[in-house]
Amino acid sequence: MITQVVEQTIGSVARDPKVNQSFDKVNLKRLNEKLVEQICSITDGGCTYTGDDIKQVHQGLKIPEREFNALVEALRKALDAQDVREPEKNELLSILAPMKRLVVEQ
Repeated sequence: MITQVVEQTIGSVARDPKVNQSFDKVNLKRLNEKLVEQICSITDGGCTYTGDDIKQVHQGLKIPEREFNALVEALRKALDAQDVREPEKNELLSILAPMKRLVVEQ
């Protein structure tokens, strides 16, 4: 299920011209794979994250808060599409929330 949620989330944001600037030169296949690994790892799903450091990856990209918020909204919709219950959805979002400070440049 993580794979479907991630693919739907990234696909939605990458297709949205209002917020897809940060995805212009990104290998979406690799992004999907590493994001699945990361979510699996931080939720104790038995995976090991083998991707790059999140802060380093996003450094200098000048990702605005509105793009981050659009990604979160796309994630919510993808979780809804997979019938993830509200408590589990909120738990995942609270686990991911601290990453905002590593991604968004003020």
